[in-house]
Amino acid sequence: MVIKKKLGDEKGEYGCYMTLGGAYYKLDDFANFFDYQNKALEIAKRIRDINGEFGGYINLSNAYSKIGDFVKSIDYRNKAEEIKRRTIEKQF
Repeated sequence: MVIKKKLGDEKGEYGCYMTLGGAYYKLDDFANFFDYQNKALEIAKRIRDINGEFGGYINLSNAYSKIGDFVKSIDYRNKAEEIKRRTIEKQF
């Protein structure tokens, strides 16, 4: 990840954060999951990666659901659905 940052490879940095976040999710270490997932989401927004942003919101929604915070889960799911709606509208 350090190399990706030094090279200015934000897409690669995004991928590193997603991979680390996924590992922490599988370990039920949600504090670290949220940290890495939010970093990945920030990059996805910055580089205008719609799929990355959509996936980030879905991942956050799933994690909040898993820990029983259904209000936040629904909020993130709605953000993902808004991206999906905008993407579909652009296609027509």
